[in-house]
Order: sequence, then structure tokens, then C-alpha cells
Amino acid sequence: MKFPEKQIYFFYGNEEERLNQARVELVSFLLTREEREENYVEFSPSATKKYLPLASVMPELLAELGTMSFFPDSKRVVVVYNLQELYGGERGKRKPPAEKEEKEEKGEKEEKKKITPEAYFIKYLQDQLPQTHNVLILINVEDLEENIRIAENSTLVKALVKLGHHEHKQFSSTALRFKLEDAIRERNLPKTIDISRSWIEKDEESSRRGIFQATLKLIILMLQAKISLKKKETFNLQSDLTKTLFPQDLKFNYFKEHDFVQKKIMEGQKRYTTGELTEALRKLLPINQYLYPQTTDPYVPDFQIIMERFFVELISQRR
Repeated sequence: MKFPEKQIYFFYGNEEERLNQARVELVSFLLTREEREENYVEFSPSATKKYLPLASVMPELLAELGTMSFFPDSKRVVVVYNLQELYGGERGKRKPPAEKEEKEEKGEKEEKKKITPEAYFIKYLQDQLPQTHNVLILINVEDLEENIRIAENSTLVKALVKLGHHEHKQFSSTALRFKLEDAIRERNLPKTIDISRSWIEKDEESSRRGIFQATLKLIILMLQAKISLKKKETFNLQSDLTKTLFPQDLKFNYFKEHDFVQKKIMEGQKRYTTGELTEALRKLLPINQYLYPQTTDPYVPDFQIIMERFFVELISQRR
């Protein structure tokens, strides 16, 4: 991977593996193996914390960024993980800077109180970092399930984007969800298993709910498609079916889907019997309970194993 020559690099997103890969490639681009021993420093949260407050590392961080390398024409590379002030919501709350020496005059103290750690940090990056050859790399992992995201409209984030190079390493489950639905509709067991495993590998936390909900929705819609065929003589209008038999929730209403999706669902339901789809719904009920286990549960089975067993029982061809 090629990187533009900058002094600030900002990588963020929910793909932690890709973020780490970008860091490794960038450090290799900036420093030789011999240079890393003396010129590579990391700042990360403590073992009990997920996020690193800027104020807690500001003196050491700026000292490292201002240190000149022993190697001629070499850079000092500083990596900061999960800087708290870059996140939105509660994670991005601003805190007043700590007072410094007691000997400072009152007027100077009042002036310093007005400067937040973020503002001081931005000023340093603008004015003092360019006087060195050193490089700052910021790595921030987002947690979409907990709604922990980068505050893209914050002053600090905007400054980083303006002054340096940034990349958003975002995993989207949409493509995998569509592929999983297609595989189930096609009654293709190997393909279904491969896609579900790939999804879990990429995003272990949110994939469980995503796989379950995609499977549940598809089975419900295929069952509705079967009902619509059997009841079409009784009900002449789609609106009658929608109001009388199908839920008002747009996510679980066959007739609320796009025409192209309805066509795919109608083709898929032909490969399953009504009994198979009904039995599948019954089997999904206990699996749903495992998605949100209670502390009183004596045992919670592995989600990947129980879903793969479910797919085998549902998709395996009838004898």
C-alpha cells in the first residue's frame, strides 16, 4: 500500500484487523527495521480501559513528538490508540485542562484555563510538529454495536483530516447479508455455511444478530409468499392480504418489499415446503434466546455451531 508523505495519519473504523494492517504497512513505509528500536513509540489505554484521555498523556506525547532522532534524516514515529476525544457522545466530552505551577500569576492561570487539551493539541500539530520530521499515527476503533463512533464534525477530527491523511476502515455487513439470503433461497448449504463463517470472522460481535435476523426475515417472507399464493382466490387485493394476514412492520411484510426482491423470494419459496419453513421458525425461537443470554443461564452454546446445525437441518435436500 502506498501512503502520501504526511506528518499525521488518522485511521479509524470498525475493522480492527484492517486498521492494524494499515499501521504495520505505514510503519514499514516510514522506518526501517533498524530504526524502529529507537524511533518507534506507542501510547495505548491501560489494560482496564478502552479509551485513552488526551490529558493523561499530553506531556509525554508532545515530548515524544518533539524528540529528534539519533539517526540523520530519520523520523520519530508515535502511534496513539483509541484517543478518547476523537469519539462522539459521552466519549468525546471535553474536560478542562489541569492547572500547572502554583507560581504562575493569576492572569496567566485564567487564560490557560480557557484552553482545552484538544485546542492546545491542535495548535501544537499546526505550529510545532512541522518544525520536526516526526510522524503521528492515530488508530481509533469504532464499536457500532455500542454506538461508539468517531465525532467527524468535532474540531479535533476536522483538524486531523485537514492537516494529515485519513482513512476509514469500515466493514459493511450489507453485501454479506444479501449473499446469505441468496444462498438460503438457492438451498445451497456449502455456500450458506461459507458466507456465515466469513461474516463471523469479519465481525464476531454484530454478526450473530445480523445472521439471525437475516435468516429469520427471509423465512418469514418465504412463508408469506406461500400464503399469498394459497389465499389469492380468497383475497383479490394485496391490500387485503397486507391488512388481514401480514404484520404492519415493513421489515416483515412480503408486499412491502421491492418488486425485484418479491420475485426472488417467490422463487426461493418453491424450494421449501410450508412445513419446513414453519418448523424453521419454531427452531429459531430458542436460538433467539441465546443471542441475549441471562446471567442465570447455566450454559450458553456457541452461536456459530447452533446456526450451522440449523442451516444443515433446514437446507439439506429432502429425501
